[in-house]
Amino acid sequence: MSDGPRDYPTTAPARYRNGSIVVDAIRIDSSRLESCEQFVGGACTIRPGGGLVFATTAGPLRARVGDWLVRNAQGDYYTSGGDAFTVAFTLHDRQHHS
Repeated sequence: MSDGPRDYPTTAPARYRNGSIVVDAIRIDSSRLESCEQFVGGACTIRPGGGLVFATTAGPLRARVGDWLVRNAQGDYYTSGGDAFTVAFTLHDRQHHS
């Protein structure tokens, strides 16, 4: 559960912080799957039941609409549930960093 509204970008990846941890992330929305594909550098497959699978250089990354695609400082990708991410991370920089 979120601790209240935060000013999160809705259309492009941005940089977020949790203490000393800084990540780039984008929230998955069915209207912007192309932006999510560009973020991870691979195509998205929609699975039966609404699951998504993003092709990454490290292998398939499973997600659902509403999750966040996250890239850490080492360049590794993972997903985070919507509420868990917004509780843990705050917006650090609106500009996406490649």
